[in-house]
Amino acid sequence: MPNPAHFRSLAVVTVFVLVITLALFIPNVSANDHDQPTVFTKPQLTYPNLSTHLNHLAEGYSSGQMSEGQAAGEAPMHSGESVAVTIYLDGHGSEVAAFLEANGGDVRNVGDDYIEAYVPVRLLGRLSTQPGVTRVWEIIPPEPAYGSVTSQAVGLHQADSWQEAGYRGRGVKVGVIDLELGGLTRLMGTELPSNVHVRCYTDVGVFTTNLADCEAVSPVPPGVSPQCRDYVARLNQDNGHGTAVAEAIIDIAPEVTLYLAYPASRGDMQEIVRWMEGEGVSVINHSAGWFYDGPGDGTSPSSISPLNAVDQAVAGDIIWLSSAGNNGDRTWLGSYYDPDGDGFLGFDSANDQQVSFPFRECRSYRFQLRWDDSWGGAATDLDLYLYHVSDDRYFRLGVNEQSGGAGHVPFEWGGFRAFSDSDDYRIVVRYEGGPVPEWIQLTYWGPGSLEHATGSGSIGNPAESANLGLLAVGAAPYFDTNSIEFFSSRGPTPDGRTKPDIVGVDCAASVTYEQFDFRGNTCWFPGTSQSSPHVAGMAALVRQRFPGLTAEQVAAYLKDNAEPRGPVPNNTWGYGFAKLPESDVGGCLQDLTTDGSVTGQWAAGCQSRELERGFAQYYTFTLEEASRVTINLTSSVDPYLYLRGGQARSGAVLHENDDVEAMIGTDS
Repeated sequence: MPNPAHFRSLAVVTVFVLVITLALFIPNVSANDHDQPTVFTKPQLTYPNLSTHLNHLAEGYSSGQMSEGQAAGEAPMHSGESVAVTIYLDGHGSEVAAFLEANGGDVRNVGDDYIEAYVPVRLLGRLSTQPGVTRVWEIIPPEPAYGSVTSQAVGLHQADSWQEAGYRGRGVKVGVIDLELGGLTRLMGTELPSNVHVRCYTDVGVFTTNLADCEAVSPVPPGVSPQCRDYVARLNQDNGHGTAVAEAIIDIAPEVTLYLAYPASRGDMQEIVRWMEGEGVSVINHSAGWFYDGPGDGTSPSSISPLNAVDQAVAGDIIWLSSAGNNGDRTWLGSYYDPDGDGFLGFDSANDQQVSFPFRECRSYRFQLRWDDSWGGAATDLDLYLYHVSDDRYFRLGVNEQSGGAGHVPFEWGGFRAFSDSDDYRIVVRYEGGPVPEWIQLTYWGPGSLEHATGSGSIGNPAESANLGLLAVGAAPYFDTNSIEFFSSRGPTPDGRTKPDIVGVDCAASVTYEQFDFRGNTCWFPGTSQSSPHVAGMAALVRQRFPGLTAEQVAAYLKDNAEPRGPVPNNTWGYGFAKLPESDVGGCLQDLTTDGSVTGQWAAGCQSRELERGFAQYYTFTLEEASRVTINLTSSVDPYLYLRGGQARSGAVLHENDDVEAMIGTDS
């Protein structure tokens, strides 16, 4: 989503805290030398199978710098003295689960090649050495791709003509996998259906169907500094992202049945998909992004990956709509470049080895780094650091080992909360060894933009999926649907595929979020988080209109009917701006252009709003000046004629007639 500093209604609701001073690494350089050092020694991890951050926690506890509770409190998800982790396995799953249960661990989700569990900090080191354990990483929550009010998208996507023809999503079940559902009950019965189905995870592997629990406000994590507690509390109060997404779907498809869920982990997401498939859901929208867990070709070797959740859903004939991401101005994708041979990656032709970003007090930051290598056996070692320019100091963000081991992946990540405003921090990437990769990808989540952002190569996970039953949705504002949003993620993917697949409307009206000024225009909900559910609503209408189409065919239908923006497809618009063709609503709509007779049929699906037990043919004409108009209707069945005024067929009735000659019943 765009900068939370500008858009307070789209604040991140999941909080990750890292006490940055405890992660400090100082290289062997002169205090007065602020250039990149020529000699750089990579810090060694005490527990190679633990992530950099889990090493930090385990080391801090074992050295006495932190109590077990304090260490656990710095993890993205924690409970008491335990941290939530994903344990990646190469066999021995039952033995590892037994080890955890015997030593105070709490197993939550189990898959063929993973376990999600809460693990005491004191146990992390021993866990990392158990047979079958290839790596242990902290669970990282997803990021949002941020009634009486109807979105402008309804008319712009031409969903109004389908709604008027009787296609309003009735009988179609739509799933929303998102974030918190704050304000949900307030909108039920007005902007949202009076009855929805929910499955909300309050913790890893623990869910509720209680609406009140789904709306609960996230507490402020204990590790947040006193000066930031009020700021984080305000962010956590703004927890209606999933509600706003559901609202956008209902605007397009007002009669669908909603199934709403938000996961606490990727394992939870797998369970949610199974639940929705069992309930008969045929459309899923996911307006959030996860850290990368695959090689960039749209697949992942890990069964816990959101990419595999997509495959699972489409195999069950569910079309998946995914926000492309809001990282168009926060991603750098390029080739390896180090002309001076000092081991630090250069990000432009001038060999700038430092990437700046807005460093602001109390703001939360996350970075991820991925490169071309084997996903499980990575031999190229790259590391990620936060560099303090004035002091020539380095904070280790991601320095995991990549030396060809079974659990080694070409990925690093790191996060922190800033302790002050500063323009003195940069991100640097260090090459430690191994084959030079063909491409490297750096993505940033936080306020503002990333220096040297390439725009291209910024599609998120799972939007980068190669499954033809998924549509990655970019964003164009309702006030200018010929212009892509500057933050809307763009292709190509690292393996060269074209993305996004299609573009929908964002910034449109929403009750969940307050309006604000955005580049001189009124905006409510900016981001691919809103454009994706608009297209999901369109998919629901298509499923009602053409119930025999498979998920892949529905996706193809939407792409084929998109309004092109440039060559088709391209890496900004995909197949174009999403539109529903008026010609496919059962022949209900025709234009009257001259005097004379036209012949039509009452077609199934052409149901009018007033006549629930019958069907209606719709004809339109436009008057440019005061005119006298006569319309004669004859039919083989008993017809009723309405003349309505305005832009929609639900406009005010100007005139109506049943029979020209009483009791004849075949003309009006």
